Amino acid sequence: MKIFFDTRMIEHPGIGRYIKCLLTEFKKREELDLNLLGNKVLIEKYLGAHENIIDFNYPIYSTQEQLGFLQIKKIIGSNILHIPHYNIPVLANFKLVATIHDLIHIVYPQGASKKFASVYMKLMVERVLKKAKKIICVSNSTKDSLLKIYGERKHNINVIYEGIE
Repeated sequence: MKIFFDTRMIEHPGIGRYIKCLLTEFKKREELDLNLLGNKVLIEKYLGAHENIIDFNYPIYSTQEQLGFLQIKKIIGSNILHIPHYNIPVLANFKLVATIHDLIHIVYPQGASKKFASVYMKLMVERVLKKAKKIICVSNSTKDSLLKIYGERKHNINVIYEGIE
């Protein structure tokens, strides 16, 4: 199975730890053909990977990243693209798996660092619910919040707890 995984948030405190721990385990599975999107230097530093790296060093939440997803659509094709965050491709369709860690900016919009953050997150999570083949929530609380806010529509949501090192 060929999986393309977006590693661009590898240096972020929470999601970065999730990426490092998850990919360390993925690399042990010989049946997975793992391809990493992101900064080659950071991928080598944190994961020790030297192969199957696709230079995809666009800033998160940017127009450049959305255009970048269009550019790599042919490379990924009908394989799986895992985005470990709600910030998924908008302009290109993929066989998508997305992880939703929490809905903090939607539940508590006053805590968002930027005024538009909660609106953006709400729109992107709606897109995840429509486009993702599989949605991973890291807790039942996140899944329950997701269903409460967006309704009990049929979604392919699984709770997969975050592991430990």
